[in-house]
Amino acid sequence: PSSGACYCNSNASRCLWNDRKDDVTIKQSQIPNANACSMYAAYSSLCFKGPSGYVWGKFGNTSGYSYTAGVTSSENCTKLNDEKQSARASLDCTNGIAGGETTCNFTTTVSPYTISGATSSDTSIATVKTSGATVIVKCTDKGGKVTITATPSNGIGKVSSTVSCSKSTMSVNCPSQIAVNKSEYISSNSTKVKCSSSDTSHISISNSSDGTCRITGKKAASGISVTITSTENSSITKTCSIAIVEDLAKDAVLECNKNLVENGSWQAIAKCTNCIINSNGNVKENGIYTVTATAKDGHLFEDGSQVKSIQCTVKKANSTTSK
Repeated sequence: PSSGACYCNSNASRCLWNDRKDDVTIKQSQIPNANACSMYAAYSSLCFKGPSGYVWGKFGNTSGYSYTAGVTSSENCTKLNDEKQSARASLDCTNGIAGGETTCNFTTTVSPYTISGATSSDTSIATVKTSGATVIVKCTDKGGKVTITATPSNGIGKVSSTVSCSKSTMSVNCPSQIAVNKSEYISSNSTKVKCSSSDTSHISISNSSDGTCRITGKKAASGISVTITSTENSSITKTCSIAIVEDLAKDAVLECNKNLVENGSWQAIAKCTNCIINSNGNVKENGIYTVTATAKDGHLFEDGSQVKSIQCTVKKANSTTSK
C-alpha cells in the first residue's frame, strides 16, 4: 500500500513491510517497497546513492540517501562509483559566421544523453540555447572566439569547446560532381544559405526555407558555377564549381578495422575509401559501435547510397589477445 513502510531491527537482520513488531522498530524510510524491504533483511544491506556516491549497507533512513534497485552485492554497488568516474563526455562545436547560427553536439557514454544547460564565455560574441543534446550558438555581428560550456544531465562534469564566429568566411559542402537527373544539397554548418547560377541549361536550383539549396543535374557539362550566399549575412558568399556527369562512380567503401582490441588508447575503428567518417571514428574501450560515413567528391556506396552505417566491435583485451 502507499502508506506502507519497512521496519527493521537494529542490524537489519529482520525486516517487515507495513507491520511493526516488538523486535522490529526502526523505520527505514528510504526503502520504497515490500520487495526491497525483504531484500534488505536477506542481505542486511542494500545499495544506496548519496551525496558522495554509491554506498553498500547504508541504513535506509539516513538523510540524503536513496535506494538503488537491482544491486545485490557490495562489489556491484561500489562498482557504480568506478563506472561514473570512467564515464566520458565531450562537446563538439562547429565554427559559425557573424550573424548566423551554428551548433555544438554533446556525446556521452552514460545515460541520459542530454544537457541541462549551456553558457557562452562572451555573450557579446555569441549567445546560446539548448535542445536535447545540442547547443545552438547564435553569433552576433561582432565576430570573435568564445568558449561554450555545457552541463550534462547525467551528473558528469561540465564539458567545453571553442566556437569561432567569423566575420568574413563560411564553410560550405560543395559537391564536385552531380549526376544527370540526380540532386545534391548544399549547406553550411555556420549559417543558412541560398544558391544561384546563371547556367540554367545544365542545372536547376531550389532554395529551401531550412537554409539549404538543392542542385539537380540536367545536362552533362564541366565547371558549372554556383554562388552560395549566407541568408544571415548577405555580404558573405562562396562559389562552387560543379561538374555534371552522366553517372557517379559507386566505389566508396566503409569497413571496420580488423582485430580491434581494447588497449586504453584511442584507435580508429573503421576506415573509409572515397568517403568521410561522420561519427564514432575513434574509441578506446571495448563494445559495439555504429560508424556512419558519407561518400565524397561525387562517389557513392555500392548500393547507390550516399550515406552508409556499419557496426564495428572492439573486443575486451585479455592475456591471449593483443592488438
